[in-house]
Amino acid sequence: MKAHGVNKLYFALDPEYVPHISPADIAPQDVLHLFPDGLLRSECAWLLCVLGKLGLRLELVNKAIAAYSHFPPDVRVPAIRKNILECKVGGTPRSESVLRMSGSQTMHFTLHRQLAGVARVARVARVARVARRRER
Repeated sequence: MKAHGVNKLYFALDPEYVPHISPADIAPQDVLHLFPDGLLRSECAWLLCVLGKLGLRLELVNKAIAAYSHFPPDVRVPAIRKNILECKVGGTPRSESVLRMSGSQTMHFTLHRQLAGVARVARVARVARVARRRER
């Protein structure tokens, strides 16, 4: 196409130059880059921010991740950074908050919901919430 003077991608996808071809049909979104590397990274960060407001302690989550031994051998899920729990004024999660994990790491982190100690983390968050209510 370059020999014919068509150097831009949008020309290559223009129906005038290449009729009967739909970019959505020839290049569909793949599931890995749509969910684990896209939506889940921000959704998990937002969930952790909300749970942090309710008393979730990030060090317990990181201990549970480190203690969990059922991830595949080629997957190492990193510890979650502390700034994930930072929220905007008013308590809503920041729009730029994302997990610092690859698509594969995010997928394994979200699909392995039986992390050792996560039930304890949820109980600790509930206890902290109840304790705060009693203090008021």
